Amino acid sequence: MEFDGHGSVPRFYSFFSMSDSILIFSGKELIIKSSLSSQTQKVHLKEFSIFDLENPFQNIAYSPFFSLECNYQDANSNRAYFFIQDSRNKIFDLVWYDISENEFQKVPLEIENEEINQMILEVDLGKTKMAPNLSPELFVHQDKVIITYPFKSEFLVYDIWKNDIQRISPKTFGFPERIEAPIEIKNEVSFNEALELIKNENMKGRFGSFSFLEEEEIFFRMIKGRSQGEVKNFDLYLEVFNQEFEKIGEQNLSDLNPDLDNRYFLVNDKIAFVAKDQPDEDVMYFYYLNIRRSK
Repeated sequence: MEFDGHGSVPRFYSFFSMSDSILIFSGKELIIKSSLSSQTQKVHLKEFSIFDLENPFQNIAYSPFFSLECNYQDANSNRAYFFIQDSRNKIFDLVWYDISENEFQKVPLEIENEEINQMILEVDLGKTKMAPNLSPELFVHQDKVIITYPFKSEFLVYDIWKNDIQRISPKTFGFPERIEAPIEIKNEVSFNEALELIKNENMKGRFGSFSFLEEEEIFFRMIKGRSQGEVKNFDLYLEVFNQEFEKIGEQNLSDLNPDLDNRYFLVNDKIAFVAKDQPDEDVMYFYYLNIRRSK
C-alpha cells in the first residue's frame, strides 16, 4: 500500500478482511482496497447525511486493547458496524455501513453514554484535556452484534434482523464484576501528573471484546485484572461462552503462564498471545493457547 499519492493509506486504526477486499479505517475515513487489484476506494464520513458537516468532532471509535484483529462485518448483508463518537459531548452511536450500497445508517440502539462518562477520568491541563480510552467495543458474528463495555462484566447482544437486545450479566469468580469509578479531579494538573493519573486508571483492569472459535463453536473474551505495582504485572483471565451466551468456563491464564500479554490474535482456531518479554528486537515471541471442550 502506498503511503502518499492517489489511493494511498497514510494512517489507519485497524482493518478486517472481506471476501474480495480489505476494509481499512481511521478516525474519519474508510478505505476499501480490492484484494484482486490495486483499486482503492476512499469513503469520508462528511459525505453522508447522518453526520453533521459542521461538527469536526465525530470520529470512528476504536479501542484496540486486546485482540489485534477485528470482525465488524455481517457477511450476509455486507454491512460493517462501527461506533461513532462525538468527542465534544462524549456521545457514542452505533452505525452500520453498507459496503455494496455505500450507505451509512444509525442503529436504533441506546448506548449507555451517561454510565461511560461517569467512568472516564478527565484531567484538565489548562489548554487541553486528557482522558483514558473507554470506548465500547463490538464483535459481529452471523446475525449478532455483541457490545461490551471495558469497565463491567455485563454485555449486550443485538440481533440484527429481529432488532432486539439481550442483556447478559455473567457471574465472575476471579475478578470483580465492575471496575470502580474514578475520583473526580477538579483542579488543573501538570502534564506529568495527568500521565500518572491516567496510568493509575489503566491499572484498574479491563473487560475485553468477544471472539469466536469456529471449530469448538464457542465465544470467548479476555479480562485484564488489576495491575500490581507495575503496569505489566497483572493477571489475565479467559471467559468462555456457548452459542447461547451461557458462561461455561473461566480460567486465570497467568496461573498457566505469567508471560502472557493481553494482546492476542487467532491462528488456525488457536489463540496466539504476544509475550510480555520480548528480548530480541528482531523477533516476535508469542504463545499458542489451544482450547478444547467435551461436547
